[in-house]
Amino acid sequence: MRDISLHQHRSAAANSKPFPLTEDQVGELIRMVHEIRLGDGGAPKRKSTRFGLEGQRFTVTIMHPGGSLTASECVLIDVSEGGAGFLYPGFVHNQSSCVAHLHSIDGNEIQIAGSAVWCRFVSRTVHAIGVKWDEPIEVRQFVSNRDWLEQVANSDEIKQAKLTGTIVLVGFDEIEVDLIRVFLEHEDVQIEAVEATGAAHDRLAGGGVDAVLVEADIAEEARA
Repeated sequence: MRDISLHQHRSAAANSKPFPLTEDQVGELIRMVHEIRLGDGGAPKRKSTRFGLEGQRFTVTIMHPGGSLTASECVLIDVSEGGAGFLYPGFVHNQSSCVAHLHSIDGNEIQIAGSAVWCRFVSRTVHAIGVKWDEPIEVRQFVSNRDWLEQVANSDEIKQAKLTGTIVLVGFDEIEVDLIRVFLEHEDVQIEAVEATGAAHDRLAGGGVDAVLVEADIAEEARA
C-alpha cells in the first residue's frame, strides 16, 4: 500500500462496522444508483467488462485524507478487471486509498488495493463509491464460469466487434462449450473444443487458430 501497510488494513478489517441498512433498503438504494446512472447517460466508463454482483457484502478499509483508517461493511454493485462500484456508509474523498476485502468464489478472502475515483450521495447515510484498482485483477476469482461467459458475451466489447476465424476452447465442459456456441452463433467463427491434454497441443501445433480460450482452473494450474 501507498499510505499504510496491507497488514494494518487486514487488522482494521477485523473490526469493521456493519452496514446500517436492511436487505430491502439496500435493494432500493441499488435501484436508485442504476436510475442515477441512466439519468447521467450510463455508468462511468471502464475499459473492461462490468460484472453485476449486486448485494454481496464485503469489508472496505479506507485511509482518509486526515490520516484515519476506517473499516466498514459495504455492499457490492459491480466489479471489473479495473475497478468496482459499491455502497459505502459515509463519504469518501477522491483519491483516498483503500483496500477491498473480497471473498472469491472458492471462499478465500482476497485483499485488493485501489483508490476512490468518484463518490455519489444516495441517502442520508450512504454514498455510492467508485474505486479504481491499483493493478488489474482476475475477475474470474469472483464470478462463476457461466456468469462470466454470459456477461462477456453481452458486453459492449463483444457487441461492437465482428468476430471471424477459428477459436479453440481448451478444457471447457459441454455446457460451457454450448453456451459459447450460442453466444457466438451470429459471428463468422468456427469453434473447436479439445481436452486439456496432448490433444490441445496437437491441435495448436496444426495451425490455423486465431484465438484460444483456456478454462480458468487449467490456466491457473499452468501458471503454478
